[in-house]
Amino acid sequence: MAITAIQFYDRLSNDLTQLLESGDNYDVPIEVGEEDANIYKVHSIILQSRSPYFKKRFDEITFYDDHFKVLKLPNISVKVFDVIIKYIYGGKIRKFVGHLQTHLINNCASWLRLKFSQIYRKSHKVKNLEIMQDFCNNIIAKHPDTIFESENFHSLPEDALISILKRDDLQLEEGKIWEYIIQWGKAKSPLLPSDLNEWTSDNFLTLKETLEQCLPHIRYLSISGEDVMEKIYPYQQLLEQKLFLDINTKFIKPTKPISSIVLPARNILNTLSTRITSICLSSDIITNEQALEISSWIDKKEPPYIENYLYEFELLVRGSRDGFDVRTIYDICDKVSKTIIILKLEGTGEILGGYNPLEWDNDQNQRKQTEDSFVFSLKTANMKNYILSRVVKFDRAIYNYPRTPTLRFGNVLLEDYEVFKILPRNDLKSYLYTLFHFFPLLLTTAHRQQEDESFYQMLEEIRMGNFTENIITKIQQKVCEYNFTDNVLDTTHIVEYRNTASTINDIIGNYLPSVDEHTDPYESIAIDCMGKVQKSPLETDKLFRNYTNFPTKIILKEGLTLPHVTVSLDETIFADGQAYVALSRATSWNKLEITPFNRDSIKTNPNVIADERLKEKYNNSIGEFNAFII
Repeated sequence: MAITAIQFYDRLSNDLTQLLESGDNYDVPIEVGEEDANIYKVHSIILQSRSPYFKKRFDEITFYDDHFKVLKLPNISVKVFDVIIKYIYGGKIRKFVGHLQTHLINNCASWLRLKFSQIYRKSHKVKNLEIMQDFCNNIIAKHPDTIFESENFHSLPEDALISILKRDDLQLEEGKIWEYIIQWGKAKSPLLPSDLNEWTSDNFLTLKETLEQCLPHIRYLSISGEDVMEKIYPYQQLLEQKLFLDINTKFIKPTKPISSIVLPARNILNTLSTRITSICLSSDIITNEQALEISSWIDKKEPPYIENYLYEFELLVRGSRDGFDVRTIYDICDKVSKTIIILKLEGTGEILGGYNPLEWDNDQNQRKQTEDSFVFSLKTANMKNYILSRVVKFDRAIYNYPRTPTLRFGNVLLEDYEVFKILPRNDLKSYLYTLFHFFPLLLTTAHRQQEDESFYQMLEEIRMGNFTENIITKIQQKVCEYNFTDNVLDTTHIVEYRNTASTINDIIGNYLPSVDEHTDPYESIAIDCMGKVQKSPLETDKLFRNYTNFPTKIILKEGLTLPHVTVSLDETIFADGQAYVALSRATSWNKLEITPFNRDSIKTNPNVIADERLKEKYNNSIGEFNAFII
């Protein structure tokens, strides 16, 4: 019986491995290690043909009279050499694969993140890469867009897709998962009609057979009634009739038992998923991987970031473009804070740099204090090794010296340099909700909280984006005290209605006048509006038609506060300074409810926290409405 190429390779591999183990007809003894050295009896012809390293070494060594060559390798361990020599002979490296995967995950996570798509696919094509598969699947579970929204999703191997669908912690709505599976199945059968109305029973059967291994992993009872009608109903022929009837039964009469076996709901966290994002880096010196490493140093994170570029590197100055005059750097970077300077040394190519969280000042020579600055060496662009040194003497951390004539590093000249402004990313879904624009119900300054001094001071800190440990602790305590049954008015998710909420806030802002006396009726209208919209958002337009006789051009002096406010300090509310807007609706700390709060969600863009920026944002949205008096 003829053997396949794979079977032949396996036999050849086994035969050569046995030759190594027996040492028959060897002509080179290799002494490995220093203490307790081990002798390997190898064959020069095999090592020379399989390894450029050994070919070079053997060319440098002469044969003895007995046709033997002796080679000593004292600087390598027996354990490591044993793996290498067995791979040279047999072409198999299984024992080393686990160690290699662990090493890559622990030490090269940034590189894995940059090559995520390729790494994930390779982990499912090559045997014995389970550790790498788990690493990738853990990222996908938390950030499903990484794979589901990728350009190559439709070519994803079936076993890889199933491994994702099996995860109980996959952070994705079940209706969305169903859509992705349908897309994947259609891509596997390109001859299916594009118009679903033209499908025949055979077309549905084709798709059903394609998705046969995927469909059992859908959590059908977690799909909303609306999605069942819009997404599953058109493809009901893919499901067994009994299962489809049971799905509908659960929505019509939830307490009625069903006979179909359906997997339980996934463990969805109460957070927004984040997609692994790329970065557009305008650098001639450092790579994306190095930028990611530097970002983790700025945030003092170890191990380094692998899931997101949290910062943009905005190029301010480049030596090859702007010259090497120090005054040029200080003029361009004057009053700019949070910068990274990158230096490339002439001759060696070594990359040095430093992070300055404080402002540059082109007028004064002075030393500045900070605990967050650091310097580093990336060795070369390949970054095989790096050195990170954080400041020790905080009071002398930064030396602002604009009178230096030439930029240099000791006596070494520079080939080039770059200065970057470090900016928070504004496209991360965790921190900036992109599905709708935020329209605060009514902006307000903290003027009306002055009777509660501690709350007023807290708002002033939050207004500037200063979430201190003390503030975070107080907020967490407030969350623990939250009691749903005592809640008077829940304004938590009024912005979640997207266009409807925009309409509500627009109309309230334009048609709800604010006067110094008799404000109670208008507050009652606002409270009534919020209460009704949360119960029945589709009735919004009917609700506000009764109030169109209000003046259309008003000036609100200090903004509207409410007698009792409940807010949710989640990822959405921290974007664009919304936490301050939400909290400042309450007149005092005791009249404020907070639920829930995740301290990891605090990531605000400092460029939009200040009052003036909020006012500008709101004015541009509403028109002539003036929300602030600073």
